Amino acid sequence: MKLHVLKILFVLLLGILPYLSYAEVPGIISFQGYLTDDAIPINGPTDIIFSIPGTAWTEQHLGVLVKQGLFSILLGEQSSFAEAEVDFSKELKVHVQVNGISHIMPMSSVPYAFHAQTVESLKQRDCFWLNIPTGSALICSEGYYVAGVCLTNRAQCVNGDRSVGPAHSYAVSGGIYCCK
Repeated sequence: MKLHVLKILFVLLLGILPYLSYAEVPGIISFQGYLTDDAIPINGPTDIIFSIPGTAWTEQHLGVLVKQGLFSILLGEQSSFAEAEVDFSKELKVHVQVNGISHIMPMSSVPYAFHAQTVESLKQRDCFWLNIPTGSALICSEGYYVAGVCLTNRAQCVNGDRSVGPAHSYAVSGGIYCCK
């Protein structure tokens, strides 16, 4: 009986996993650094405070493992950027403080940001939204291309850049932006 229940739970878990892979853009930023004390790399747990000047966002990481001066943490794990209303469309810097000594450095782009900039540059009047009935294919009108796909499951281009249809046997439900 237990084996049967475990099989059912396993099948349910497999059914849920594809939906988890279509989550939002992560709300965290990977940050790596190199810490020295009089040009000697630091070793051992170190408390580090991060903030973004001009915003309410700040985050304290206690006991960060530093090995040969190198450390890696995830900013935004403890304090949400969204709740602090950080505007990432502006040029930002990150303030790093260790043992009372601080340094300010510019934040740089990541692949998500470059992609988002492309989508953000589209003019609303040049695009229109089309709903996709479950399991059907969609072709944008002549002169338009597929600019964005909002789906609850996978889709793929099937005819140049004008058509989108279901991939494999997955059902497609949601919509698409067709743009000039």
